[in-house]
Amino acid sequence: MSETVGRPHDSVPVGALLQLAIATGVAVGVIEVLIVCGYIAFGRLPRVSVDVVWMAPVADAGLFATIGSLLYGARMVLPGLARPRILVAVLLGAAAFILLLTVRSLHVVALALLAVGLGRLSSDLMLRMRASTPSLLRWSRIQLLGCLAGVTTFGVTQLLSGGHPGRPALPSVQAKASPGAPNVLLIILDTVRAKSLELYGRERSTSPFLRRWAEEGVTFEMAIAPAPWTLPSHAAMLTGQPPSRLSADFDRGLDDTYPTLAEELRRQGFRTGAFVGNLLFASRSMGLDRGFQVYEDYPRSVGQTILSVAWGRRFAGWDWLRGRLAHHQLLNRKPAATIIDRFLRWQGNLAGEPFFAFLNLYDAHEPYLPPAPFDRIFTPSSDRGILQHTVSLGAGTEAVRPRKWEMSAADRELDLALYEGAIAYLDDQLRRLFEALEARGVLDETLVILTSDHGEQFGEHRLYGHTNSLYMPLLHVPLMIRRPGTVPGGASVRVPVSLRQIPATVCDLLGVDDTVFPGPSLRGTWSGRPSMPPPFSELRPGIVERSWYPSAGGTLHSIVWDGYHYIRSGDGTEEAYDLQDDPDELTNLAGNTGFGGGLDSLRVRMNEVLRN
Repeated sequence: MSETVGRPHDSVPVGALLQLAIATGVAVGVIEVLIVCGYIAFGRLPRVSVDVVWMAPVADAGLFATIGSLLYGARMVLPGLARPRILVAVLLGAAAFILLLTVRSLHVVALALLAVGLGRLSSDLMLRMRASTPSLLRWSRIQLLGCLAGVTTFGVTQLLSGGHPGRPALPSVQAKASPGAPNVLLIILDTVRAKSLELYGRERSTSPFLRRWAEEGVTFEMAIAPAPWTLPSHAAMLTGQPPSRLSADFDRGLDDTYPTLAEELRRQGFRTGAFVGNLLFASRSMGLDRGFQVYEDYPRSVGQTILSVAWGRRFAGWDWLRGRLAHHQLLNRKPAATIIDRFLRWQGNLAGEPFFAFLNLYDAHEPYLPPAPFDRIFTPSSDRGILQHTVSLGAGTEAVRPRKWEMSAADRELDLALYEGAIAYLDDQLRRLFEALEARGVLDETLVILTSDHGEQFGEHRLYGHTNSLYMPLLHVPLMIRRPGTVPGGASVRVPVSLRQIPATVCDLLGVDDTVFPGPSLRGTWSGRPSMPPPFSELRPGIVERSWYPSAGGTLHSIVWDGYHYIRSGDGTEEAYDLQDDPDELTNLAGNTGFGGGLDSLRVRMNEVLRN
């Protein structure tokens, strides 16, 4: 006859205790997976990997195995801990605490008190059930097997659907690309502004390789991003549509209203692959993966596993702990070296088939933490101890300097130096990438388009970061196109162009259907047809930290036309800047009575753009 809970000598062996603890951890992990499913069911965008289906149970099982081991060791000091009733109370109390961590509105002390109460209730329940050690073990085995079966089934379903139940299948291949068809490589240097590159006048040696590489293709002196942040800008570059027509926004991904460049090239027989570092707004959950056979976003790493569970996110976002550890890097950050290596491995397995690849390199995005030696290339100090960490299921993972508008000049210069150090690191990695492709005999057979999705502000107009204005530090981005024999080397284009013209340009240069995407192709800028529509940019209301931010006035629109940059806010505020004489946009001509006629022309042109 088995011994019951209430007897002092009814202790649980270490193997049984670990089995019980691991089963509890797996159950907690499965519940966390269900919480993610709840986010999806209610239309939220959880920023976690599809691999959460196994990462969360594994992480929680590891934590509870540790708790079980500590309990077993503590029985030498407190023999009463060996009783099943006490063990179950502690394990279920810990489980309640971890699950309550998903309620971010409650203080951790309140969560602990709730967890203690739930643990006591579970203890009383076990006492009434008179559960024995063998019955607990039978229960834990059934629980463990059931949870593992559920995780396996759900995980296979998610992987087969690409993590997006209901997502349309990849477009059918209607043609087979000829073996000699050129490849297409679209590289987006996330958050890299033109004014921080040597090629665009920066005095620091931030990009010596790109300065030399630009001599082999066309450089656009005034390329304009469609939006001052990642998702709508990427979506516009892949669809050719303005942000105003796209669903992509702060709380919603890109839908399937418009075809993407990846879908079209897949129909043409190209192999398609994407390798992205921006996990906030460029992951597959944002809808940018349409048409890609391979879409690598979240890494399979220890850091990502920690971020897949509530306790991991809470500790990763604990500013005090991160400060004491002096570790401010994002736990799931993918450096350019990793992304390039993954792309090169994929490309090496294509057996010469033409490909379309999209690379998003995230190293210049805040937190500005370039690897050595680039962390000190422009500054003697790389200490950024004043960082605020935000880690949550819905908001993703960030580390930012709080209240940037209160920064000292020294802090501002440190941030800029580290940001440009990250650009220098990217420049070095691009050198490595192109050298590898050249060694494989692939580079000259590839149409390379290198650009950025938006820039960054470091005090211009008292603004920092992005997503808050439409000034040129955010919209003026690099753009270079290279393909020997197709694109002239060493050419420079001065006419303003929009990144929205990339899909039409790619189709035009490949000789495939160029009517799928709105144009015109950028080929006209170097082949005698330089007339281009005015680049149009937009910022819908979203993140507004201060009432005096331009984004606080409602939706912002801007055009670059006839040498001027015209900005109009939803509240009627107008700004106009002469980009030739006032590139820093210090003098607003909209308040100048002598500029009345020029302002009227800009208004008319803006209205034409908005109507079309």
